[in-house]
Amino acid sequence: MAKRVLSALVILPVTLVPVWLGGEAFLGLLAVLAVLSCLEWATISGESRRWIGVALAVLVLAGTYGLHQYPLPAMIWGGLALFAIGGFLGIRSGRSTALLTGFGAVYMSVAFYAAWYLRVSSDGLATFLWLCAMVVMTDVGAYAAGKTIGGAKLAPKISPNKTWAGLIGGMLASSLAAVCFAAYLEKPLVLFAVVGASVTIVAQMGDLLESSMKRRAGVKDSSHLIPGHGGVLDRLDGFLSASIWLFLLLLYSNGL
Repeated sequence: MAKRVLSALVILPVTLVPVWLGGEAFLGLLAVLAVLSCLEWATISGESRRWIGVALAVLVLAGTYGLHQYPLPAMIWGGLALFAIGGFLGIRSGRSTALLTGFGAVYMSVAFYAAWYLRVSSDGLATFLWLCAMVVMTDVGAYAAGKTIGGAKLAPKISPNKTWAGLIGGMLASSLAAVCFAAYLEKPLVLFAVVGASVTIVAQMGDLLESSMKRRAGVKDSSHLIPGHGGVLDRLDGFLSASIWLFLLLLYSNGL
């Protein structure tokens, strides 16, 4: 716990300052996180060749830029191309490693683009901090409820420590964070509470996705980069999926 707290005290200012500044500082932060995440994704995909992680990082950075310039074509054609290449290599090798790596390229390109979009959108700083607050409160609520109540396991074969009580606790905590932001932005409280609960569900899905890949690869953490926390992906797993979800909600509802 001491390591986790000390690491958090170092990480928070390093990440929050670029988030606050926005612009190139924020893009630089996303680029660094994308590269580190890609190196870890290649590892938990079961890929032992280091250069694959570097190639994946280049694909993700290019894909994120492509989504910025040509959102729909880049998403469709890039996705089809990566899955086709990944599928061919997967068949040739008789493993699913290539498919998982290709999926990571699409998934993280969309996720990091979504994070960028949320930050530069209307009320971008408040929106991005709202997302971060919901994801953080999801973890806090899930941990508190899971430890206090316990009970039935959510996905025992993937992540034995997660419980249904933890999921509900995370939903309540995330909804509370969303309601606080709704009050500040003078938005509908009930609508934001529902969004907060939905973000918890999606964030937990992202967490379970990474947990299943780590279990498949036989590792506890995506890396040992952050003392007490594991790797970058161990901190961003729920954030990546939640970014995509909130991005889609705002995109197709013309804002909340």
